[in-house]
Parts: sequence; structure tokens; C-alpha cells
Amino acid sequence: MLAIRRLEKSFVLRRGGAAVRVLAGIDLEIGDGEFFCLLGASGCGKTTLLNILAGFETASAGALLLDGVPITRAGRDRVVFFQNADAALFPWLTAEENVGFGLRIQGLDRARRAPVVERFLKLVGLWDDRQKFPRQLSGGMKQRIQIARALAIDPAILLMDEPFAALDAITRRLMHTELLRIWAATGKTVVFVTHDVSEALVLADRVGVMTRGPNAGLKAVLPIPLPRPRDPGNPRFGETFARVEALLLPEAQSG
Repeated sequence: MLAIRRLEKSFVLRRGGAAVRVLAGIDLEIGDGEFFCLLGASGCGKTTLLNILAGFETASAGALLLDGVPITRAGRDRVVFFQNADAALFPWLTAEENVGFGLRIQGLDRARRAPVVERFLKLVGLWDDRQKFPRQLSGGMKQRIQIARALAIDPAILLMDEPFAALDAITRRLMHTELLRIWAATGKTVVFVTHDVSEALVLADRVGVMTRGPNAGLKAVLPIPLPRPRDPGNPRFGETFARVEALLLPEAQSG
């Protein structure tokens, strides 16, 4: 579904300076309906790669294809989730209005928006809170509103940039369960950026471990052959954690 071919990205950090290559030769294929986690230390270029997938930035070299069609700009087939749900939601709109915002921009009238909004608010468990404003919702509820708003416009891919990093540990774990439930119900392709090994192993079908930047690449792509739901206390989970951490630690320590 999503093919990345020898992708590179360089930035000129200051006027007159030399270009710095941030990403070097990324090769990756992500299948339809797959939950893929990009795992790496801070500064390795995870978010840069996600922004290129979203169409917010252009690659310096290489190819990026979605169902065989080059990605050259942002589009409705890809939706990005950010850490800060407060910044992502419109504070003057209710939960219901936030979820329907993308449909309204597409030109759907209220009668056609209403059943779609109801469906996805019910899917994320927030139908009874539909008249609340973002300030009246918890952090986890705001992230679920982001998810419902994205699903309402029916994208092919959900691009998630550490969306739960600002949540407390208990809420974060509950959101993992919710996200997996929603993913199973919708069959969407998910690309999820994180620096947390446990989070990646709880969520992903496969994990891509990135090398440290600059010149960052994919050090390894590992399938996670653990049945869901995944218990971090399970010995097999611990063995997989140790294997992934052994790949990641040298990259984190090299800086």
C-alpha cells in the first residue's frame, strides 16, 4: 500500500551553510491495514519522515508511493495526529462539531454529516459527551475526538506522532486499548511514531528501529509475533522487549 524507496531528506540549517542529510536511504513497505511503529531516539528523524509521508515536507531524493501513486502534497487520504490535542481541536466547537468539521469543509450539509458524526462518536465512546467543549474533556477524551474526526473523513492512513506522550501512564495504557479496538473495527493503516519500546510492542504488527541522525536510516524492521492483547508481564513480551532494546540502546547512547 505505502512504498518508500531510497528516501532522503536534507536541510540547510543556516544561510550559506552546507546541507545536512537527516534521512539517508529509507526503504520500507507498509501493507494495507497494518499497524506499523517507527521507533527511535530523539533527533533520529522520525517526525521528519512522518511529515514527508503526510505531504507537509518534500523528500530531497527517492520515491514515496501510495497505492502506486506518488505522494507530492498533503491529502485527505492521510491524516496526522499530534501530541497536543488542545492545539488540534477547535475550543469554540463542541465535540460533535469538531468531529464534523472536516465533513463540513468537504461541503456535506448537516443532514449528511449527522449520521457519520454519530457513528464515530459512538465508536470512540463519546456520544454522550457530544455537546461538551474541549475544555470540559479529559486528555484521553480529546485524543479520542481527534481519532473520531479523522475517521469521519475516511482516510487511508492514520499518521500518529507520539499522540499519547502527554498523558499519564494509566490514561496512556487505556488509550492503547482504545486505539487497538478502533483499529480492529476500521481496518485502517496506522503509522505510529514513538520512542517508547513498550508502547511500540503493545501496538505494532511490525516495528522499524531507526538509527541515530544525522544520516538516519532503518536499522531493522521486526515483526512482533505476540498475540493481542499483549501483556508486558508476559515472558515472551519481555524477551521481545530485550531484543528491540538491544537494537535501540546503542543509537540512544551514541549521542
